[in-house]
Amino acid sequence: MIETTDIKPEIRVTMFRHLSVSDGVHSIDEDEIRSDMVVKLFAYLAFHHAKNCTAEELSGALWPGDDSVNPTGALKNLAYRLRHILKKFFPDTEFIMTGRGSYRWNPELPVSVDADLFAEEIRKAQEAESAEVKIGCYMKAFGLYGGRFLENYADESWIVPKLAEFEDIFLRSAHELLDLLYEAGEYGLLEEYAEKAIEIEPFEEFFHIALIKAYIAGSRQAEAEEHYRATVRILYDHLGIGPSDELKKLFSAVMERDAQKTETDLAVIQRDLHEATHPRGAYVCEYGVFKKIYELESRRVARMGMTIYLSLLTLNPVEREGEDETAVRGLLNRGMAQMLEVAVESLRSGDVLTRYSANQYLIMLPACPYENAKAVMERILRNYEKVRRRAKVRIQYTLMEMEPPEEGSHGNPVFLPSTLRVLIDEEDTESGVFRGRIVGIALPAAYTFRSASDFLLLVGSLLNRIGRPQPGSLAKNFGKSESYVSFKAAPDLFRDPREVIEEQGELRTVDLEFRSRSHSTWQGLLYEKDGGDPVHFSSELELLEKIADGGGSPAE
Repeated sequence: MIETTDIKPEIRVTMFRHLSVSDGVHSIDEDEIRSDMVVKLFAYLAFHHAKNCTAEELSGALWPGDDSVNPTGALKNLAYRLRHILKKFFPDTEFIMTGRGSYRWNPELPVSVDADLFAEEIRKAQEAESAEVKIGCYMKAFGLYGGRFLENYADESWIVPKLAEFEDIFLRSAHELLDLLYEAGEYGLLEEYAEKAIEIEPFEEFFHIALIKAYIAGSRQAEAEEHYRATVRILYDHLGIGPSDELKKLFSAVMERDAQKTETDLAVIQRDLHEATHPRGAYVCEYGVFKKIYELESRRVARMGMTIYLSLLTLNPVEREGEDETAVRGLLNRGMAQMLEVAVESLRSGDVLTRYSANQYLIMLPACPYENAKAVMERILRNYEKVRRRAKVRIQYTLMEMEPPEEGSHGNPVFLPSTLRVLIDEEDTESGVFRGRIVGIALPAAYTFRSASDFLLLVGSLLNRIGRPQPGSLAKNFGKSESYVSFKAAPDLFRDPREVIEEQGELRTVDLEFRSRSHSTWQGLLYEKDGGDPVHFSSELELLEKIADGGGSPAE
């Protein structure tokens, strides 16, 4: 006669995300246990199933820092409740054994804990030599990790370090798995596991990068572009940060056309280039696209004489006492979403808008002089006030004219055609004497002035002669004086910059870099030979005051 023994079924315990127990027929989870203390006792014993747990150890884990608890009586009561609950679901199984001053998992009861299996697969992957074996082990580990270790009890003293340890292991192993899949050309698996990783850790940028790479490898450009946009929104809205340089570079790759695609019908290409919908309001794009548009437009500024203004629109939440960081971020996100709607509707179809940071939008206003640019921004603020919905934010904006690409490689302002070097030979504020000469690379000769008023008239005439920068308004000309030149993309150059640098006034030398002419006046930077940083001026009167005061960085 053959003896038979009871073969106990293996108990499977999961601890990633939530606690659950199953023998293949019956199961129970933490919700059905309905007692946090009972759950914590069972989780501790299951996780440490290979050893005896003393009453002192269990008391320190379950009631840390609470000296009022009688561990013997409290544990006896908890253990009784745990056995009673488990008997309802597993009537023939004895899970917990009681010893002298200790408790432990029944050593005769086979058990597999997902945390143990996960750690074992990671160990195998790290010791494996072939990429194929590594991938297999990592995928098994991936399948076991369903989320943060006992996340509903993440504040418990014994769970905190375990949670952090497993989370760190998962992130590092997931990174390696996705890299290995990409290198092996397993793009289908790369997409599958990147999506799983994002479901577990949605704010880990690397996982989104891996998914975008999978889309690109599968020639699914539209999905790659859409997921890039979704990722940027997640980073801004939940973490308050923008995309990394790696993600930006990847987006540039997304925008590239398939090199193998050939099309001979220009009409087909043109239909593909058209927007899917009729353009309305501003063109909204990612920062990488905005940067490319900026590069193109800056060339037009230099070549065609267009005036283009940039505006930085900043929203700051009005924090109220007692609000935590999450509430403040939510307030900002609502304000940014509302501002985007308003700005798109308030701007022209040729204007360009991008999100620059968690609380800023960058706007490009082509063919728009200063007065119009300011009116546009004020219109946005007025329209926002009409529609704001409980988004208490402070709004401010700045405006600056787009500068053409630097025309000199030396960083010295005299290399720019619109810079005038003022050679001051005599100056007396009491008598009003102000005499000297003006030179520049776009001037055929040195021009003399004998007073402040003479200086202002001469500068205006010279800027018109040079043709830069573009004036914000046209001056009426009723006589037969010199013809008015609105703009020259490439002014005539008469002198080498080094020759101009050698020119020095008898009293002192000032370089004036003119950047714009708005409101029928001048704006730019003043560089003084013996001064500090360049000084900004925004009108003729302010320019004269700055020259009289001195200051600015050296005019070399």
